[in-house]
Amino acid sequence: MERKQTEQALRDSEAKFRDFAETASDWFCEMGPDYKFTLLSENAFGSGAADRIGTACWDHALDLETEPEKWRLLQEIVFSRKPFRDFVYRGMRGDGSPMYVRASGKPLFDANGEFRGYRGTCTDVTEITRAQEALRESERRWRSAIDGIAGLVSIHFPNGEVETVNRQCLEYFGRSLEELKNWGTSDAVHPEDLPRVLETFKRGLASGSPFNYDQRLRRFDGEYRWFDNRGVPIRDDSGRIALVRSADRH
Repeated sequence: MERKQTEQALRDSEAKFRDFAETASDWFCEMGPDYKFTLLSENAFGSGAADRIGTACWDHALDLETEPEKWRLLQEIVFSRKPFRDFVYRGMRGDGSPMYVRASGKPLFDANGEFRGYRGTCTDVTEITRAQEALRESERRWRSAIDGIAGLVSIHFPNGEVETVNRQCLEYFGRSLEELKNWGTSDAVHPEDLPRVLETFKRGLASGSPFNYDQRLRRFDGEYRWFDNRGVPIRDDSGRIALVRSADRH
């Protein structure tokens, strides 16, 4: 009687595990000592999980040739039988369409210490990865746009700290972005002009309206040159001022 109860409890536990595995957004996998799949939950790769049994993850990778160094490092880890986490690669869904997969795994050893393969989890991160790629592309275009503007362009947080500047700014001042961030306490603006500039900046933020002023800015060789500055507060979706765009023309 006790044995039957134990067996039934084991079957119930296995059934519960299968239910979790088949309904989770992640999927589970096991690989043998040859690094080929021996077990995949049914939702693996969207469909056709059974077709992957007996193959390795890199057999279906679409970036094996375009990102060889990434795969070399992964294989170095798994061939050394070490855990790996959050490895992202471009693979194929069961229907043949491309997808991005994030995989983690830990090595398995038997009671005698013999290597038995890997057990791990995978997640479909296609949408996240594509969103990140779109963001990087947007940032690249934005960077190219401000670098193409004649004059010195800077983007400020509401407290006045610089978030970013264009290439011309870095070249004019001969300083890094980090050095330019706290321009209000440095010699980037001529000391005689700084109090007036800071006051105008604060008034512009308070009113939320465009503002302008003349100021002398310290060039990389130490010479101060006059510039006409125009600042424009930028509001977020809620109407709050999130950034200030500043452009200086000589």
